[in-house]
Amino acid sequence: MLKIDRTTSLFLQGLIKWTSLAFIASLILKLFGIHLAGMDGLLASVGIALGLASQRVLQNLAAGITLLLFRPFKVGDKVVLPSGKGHAEGYVKDILLFETRVLTADKRLISIPNAAIYADGHIENLYGNRVRRVEILVQTAGMTNVTDARRVLEEAILPYAYLAEDRSEEDKSAEREQSKGLAGSIVRRSKEKIKKHLSGLHMPGGVLRAEVPDIIVAMTSFYMMQRAKPQADPPNPPRVVMIGMSQVGTNWLCFVWVPCREYDKWKLTVTEVIAKALQANKIRTVAQMVDQAAMNGVVLPNVFE
Repeated sequence: MLKIDRTTSLFLQGLIKWTSLAFIASLILKLFGIHLAGMDGLLASVGIALGLASQRVLQNLAAGITLLLFRPFKVGDKVVLPSGKGHAEGYVKDILLFETRVLTADKRLISIPNAAIYADGHIENLYGNRVRRVEILVQTAGMTNVTDARRVLEEAILPYAYLAEDRSEEDKSAEREQSKGLAGSIVRRSKEKIKKHLSGLHMPGGVLRAEVPDIIVAMTSFYMMQRAKPQADPPNPPRVVMIGMSQVGTNWLCFVWVPCREYDKWKLTVTEVIAKALQANKIRTVAQMVDQAAMNGVVLPNVFE
């Protein structure tokens, strides 16, 4: 049974709709006695005029077909796309013949011409990889012990190491389907080639009669087998990095790898956990120090610019 995803389904629906409308329009003209065969010259002239007048529309159509073929994103992905007023960030709701619709986090529906997606900037698919890195900036006060600050931050984010290791059921299902598809086919063909060519490398009695082409084919097949195996993601443990020192404190970056589809949720969660850990261990931040100084009438340098 042929399975078509939602992106392709919506695109084909639009294509069938407009093709059907054009066919019905031609039938209606024939019913009224208007024969298109005798209007070739007129239709050609009208077609040229419409082509020049609707060049942008044709560009959008061509870009829509390109989106379907190369699939830089699909329906449901979170993307950042170029639009007339900068960039639009949101979830892809529809990919149509002439436009792509994006639903933003505050529920605004933005329609972007397909030609603008390719002509006006790059395409950023925030769901393109399995995991994505959360970066949280922490500024500790100058009197804070650096070793203590690092220890507290590492203890706060270390429990979230599993987020980069565990895979969702969707990811596992996709990998199984992939192994059954092209990758699995390559592995099976490679195994057959290896058995075929290696079986002829020795004659009865152990006499080697292999030729150079046989060895090359066998080695190539083995290489294809290794490349066809699903590659595991490199380890991405949580990490704390000191990125600099200012006049009033130390700047840290906390890195945590999380599933890309849950990025916003885990960024808020980890940020709150870090704040609570600093408070529980009585490690003051630059913001707290600035507030305290302001209450005492002391003006400190602006460290947040």
